[in-house]
Parts: sequence; structure tokens; C-alpha cells
Amino acid sequence: MGQDVIAFSTLEACLANRRDQVRVTARLGDSEDERLASQSYRPRWRLFLACLNLLQFCNSFNFFTTSEVAEGVAPDVIPPSVAQQTSGAWIEIREEVITAFRSLVDDLATAQVPIPEAAYEVEEVEEDAIAELAWPNYSPPVAVLAGEQIYLASKWQDAGWQVVTSDDIQVKGINFLINLVSDRCEG
Repeated sequence: MGQDVIAFSTLEACLANRRDQVRVTARLGDSEDERLASQSYRPRWRLFLACLNLLQFCNSFNFFTTSEVAEGVAPDVIPPSVAQQTSGAWIEIREEVITAFRSLVDDLATAQVPIPEAAYEVEEVEEDAIAELAWPNYSPPVAVLAGEQIYLASKWQDAGWQVVTSDDIQVKGINFLINLVSDRCEG
């Protein structure tokens, strides 16, 4: 559709499938000249409406027409975003995890959960068993697995660990992990 819909995101957010971090803006030129000058306006308008239907439930979605801009009633195109600054021990953890988990670490730091151990190895599970993040002192201990390590989830569980996979986080959301870790800390 040319420049009617613009989406942008960081590479990190794309790799982590963080749809909430994608910004989408759609605009439709609706001046009389545009509407009457081209035979392609009606199909373009239909495509625009189809995109509105597809994207209407995205958190960071804005749409407007050029007449709204001319009248000064168009929404802010690029919403302000709050940059999360990870600091202290969280910086080291952020550097140790896979790229797709860096925004997860930022979210955990913002939620002020207890600091996990990164790249945590447990030989009792298997020789190459490594959790991206782990809280080994919890009862039961909690391990976050990603990539090929997900295939070892049952072995981690057999060893007494509560396992959270990257798939679990994607399906249940980051608050699932935050609540799990926070509840264990309190309990």
C-alpha cells in the first residue's frame, strides 16, 4: 500500500516477538484531489480499511486521514515511549542472555523481581543443561529455558525444578513469569 501504513520496531523486539513494542501508524490521504484524481483510490481505501481491521487491537496503533491533519485533530503519530534503563547487576544478566531475552530482563528489572542467575548450569539435569535465567534458591527452584534447552524441560522438572519456557512466556505473557518469581520470593 505504499506509504499508507508504516510499522517500526527494534530488531530486539522483533526477535523476541514483542508485538507490544511494534509501532504502527496508518494514514489515508482523503483530499478531494486524491479521491477524484485516481482510479486506484477505492481499492486503496478498501486495503486501508482491511489494515485497520487487522491492526485495531494492537496497543501501539494509530490511524488518521490527511484531512484530520489539516484540521489539527489527527492523533500524535509517534507515541512517546518510556525507555527502560537496566542498571547494576541487571546489566550483566542482560549481557549473558540470548538476544531475544534482553527485553525480558528489562521487564524483570523494572518489576523489581529478585535478581536471577544467568546462564545457570545444572549437571544433575544433563551435562549441557543451561537455563537462560534461574532462581536456584527458591523452593522449588525456577528455571527459564529457551532454544534447544526446551527439550530438556522434563529432565529439569524431574530434578525438582519448575520450568518456564520461552513459549510459556510468549503465550502467557511476561506477567506470568513476574508473578511466579514474585510469589516464590514472598512464599
